[in-house]
Amino acid sequence: MSDTTEKQTQEAERTEFGLPLDAVDLLAAEIAEPAELALGFLRHGELCVIAGEREANAAGLVLGLGVARSCDGAAWLGIRPAPGPTLLVSTASPFRLKKRIQRLVGGLARAGAPGGGPARGRLHVLADRALRLDWPSGRRALAAALEQTGADLVLLDSAGRLCDEASGLLGTVDAAIARRRVAVVASCSVAAEWARRLRASADSLLRLEHHSGDTSLLSVDRTGPTPVEEIWLKRKDGWFRPVTAARLASEPRRRDPHPATPPAPSRG
Repeated sequence: MSDTTEKQTQEAERTEFGLPLDAVDLLAAEIAEPAELALGFLRHGELCVIAGEREANAAGLVLGLGVARSCDGAAWLGIRPAPGPTLLVSTASPFRLKKRIQRLVGGLARAGAPGGGPARGRLHVLADRALRLDWPSGRRALAAALEQTGADLVLLDSAGRLCDEASGLLGTVDAAIARRRVAVVASCSVAAEWARRLRASADSLLRLEHHSGDTSLLSVDRTGPTPVEEIWLKRKDGWFRPVTAARLASEPRRRDPHPATPPAPSRG
């Protein structure tokens, strides 16, 4: 390798990854805390993973964040998210995505939320059944979409469908976070082997567990004084809304048509 080529390579590496920083300089630097987007577990420059089995519908919880952020007066998990442009990345067909978003918007209207549907420029959709974020073409598509939309939040709709290998997906996600300071929220299976690395790399991990009927439990794992928090949720019109344990206890019990354990045999 010639001196010129080697110098160019070194310069490219510095541009991509930056230079080492002395710990003394790091401690002396004024570093602002990343802006919070929702509920203390979603910040710019971080990855949040929402994991759950199919019946829990973690993908629906992720989509709800995008719709709430794009509709005036809408709340996600009981709190209004910080406003800003959002990019939804999915392999679902435009027809199915439209139906899912329409259901959420209709639920807002029935709940009496002000305003209509998503405001223009707040929720963008990158949808293609062949899209794979661990492929070079997928990385280029994501980078181009972020450049075009200026989104500061990326939602990965069912991340397992957006990649062949978790390591490649993580590389794309980490590059977007490091270079554009976006926040990324991904839904995935709680048990799938491929998703283990994705969950382990998350700055915040939310586990969504379906209990019975329209009731779910969201467990939030994060750093801080309260590392694990549990939130009971009731689902209606596609929205997950927090409820207190006291309210759940006061509601009449309904027989689950698919109980987790069979009832004990009668002795009569």
